[in-house]
Amino acid sequence: MNPIGKFTIRQVAEMTKLTTQVIRKWEERYDLVKPERLENGYRVYTQQDIDTILKVKSMVEQNFSLQTAILTVRETEAIQQKPRAFIANEELAEEYVVKMLESGAHCDEGELMRLLQRANLDFPLPAFLQMIVRPFLRRIGSFWESGVWPEYQEHIASQVVRDYIAQLRRSILTDSKMPLILGSCLPFEQHEIPTQIILLQAAQKGWRTMFLCPTPASGAIEQATLRLQPHTVILSAMTSHPFQQDDQLLVRLDRFAAEHPHIRFFLGGAGALGTATGKKLNAIIVTEDIDMVLAFT
Repeated sequence: MNPIGKFTIRQVAEMTKLTTQVIRKWEERYDLVKPERLENGYRVYTQQDIDTILKVKSMVEQNFSLQTAILTVRETEAIQQKPRAFIANEELAEEYVVKMLESGAHCDEGELMRLLQRANLDFPLPAFLQMIVRPFLRRIGSFWESGVWPEYQEHIASQVVRDYIAQLRRSILTDSKMPLILGSCLPFEQHEIPTQIILLQAAQKGWRTMFLCPTPASGAIEQATLRLQPHTVILSAMTSHPFQQDDQLLVRLDRFAAEHPHIRFFLGGAGALGTATGKKLNAIIVTEDIDMVLAFT
């Protein structure tokens, strides 16, 4: 370690067992770390930089793709360092969720929509989604799984939420010259709300957004991507059904993504994460974190 308490790139290479060329590649091509430069032009790294490099190296050694490893490490570090942006009224949020559950139990679509509208006025969008929409969806899902609600009640309530999120997204005026983000479920996947939420947040940031559909036909995602030429494609699979129905789906989509390196491809959802674990993907970034996806759009 030098007198100012930092490390040269050669010292980092010795500590991480990586070559200086690899370290420079991760730094320059993927912006993994941002070392300071001394007056003589030499790079100097902090202990935190070294820890970050070692985390990525460890994931790569576990057969994660380099892109997935870098994005996952970045995501984790961002969450650890992220300050709380605002303090929301948790009691009011819980009151909204309870009233929405009562409306859902009576299949009162109109009242449920009105509650969503009022909650959206009372809370900024991040809090509205985090403290009201997601808890409500989790609870109605658990009600259905435990048999408290029959399937039709869960379906009606979730459809109202889906329609409201889609309506919000479409109501945001965006510049037609802005790049497009295309979202879609995978074939045989019906749970579209997580993708709709990401598209809503992207639209609020100024991006053009489009949702393809749940359960698209085989090849529809590729065709839409070729036709629309989006900046980013966001795919989701909350269940493992897509991969059970087509065991080559992930391989085929990753190959397609690799053939179009100018387009970013993200894949999320519990089903996708479970299927992709341990598989080496070359172009598709698998993640569950919405903030990370938005950071790269």
